[in-house]
Amino acid sequence: MQPTSPYIKGISILHYALMAGQFFFGIIMFVLVWLKKDNSFPMQNISQQMLVACIAIAAMAYLAGNMLFKKKLESINEENNPVAKKLEEYRGANITRWALMEFPTLFCIIIFFLTGNYSIMIVAVVMLVLFFTTKPGAQKTVADLGISLNDLDDSGTEGNKYV
Repeated sequence: MQPTSPYIKGISILHYALMAGQFFFGIIMFVLVWLKKDNSFPMQNISQQMLVACIAIAAMAYLAGNMLFKKKLESINEENNPVAKKLEEYRGANITRWALMEFPTLFCIIIFFLTGNYSIMIVAVVMLVLFFTTKPGAQKTVADLGISLNDLDDSGTEGNKYV
């Protein structure tokens, strides 16, 4: 059975909340475009250029987020901090990566709404799937930080506010 530390519960709730916001915003915009009677969109004439821009922005943001996350992870592991401090910095690294992944998803959804180009929505869905793959878990946290499962379980009993 996987440990259910307060830290993992808290960061998982944050991850799911960010993901749900993107998902529901995408669903709402998709339905609005699908229900639109006339097929005129303000930026329809440049939808192919916007598709290229969306792909480029998504790729750069994803790569930048992962690069910054790995750099921060190296920094966390180089320092000899207590587990609580490592977990706090790890949460910050995850939030930075998630923010950089959330931006292109929301950008693509808005551009999809303005162009009506369904290919742009595919880019948003791909980014949402990539966002899902960054889901935090006990095993991943332990492996990333080089701590034990017991350290992770004990982190919630030290008075930390991870819930």
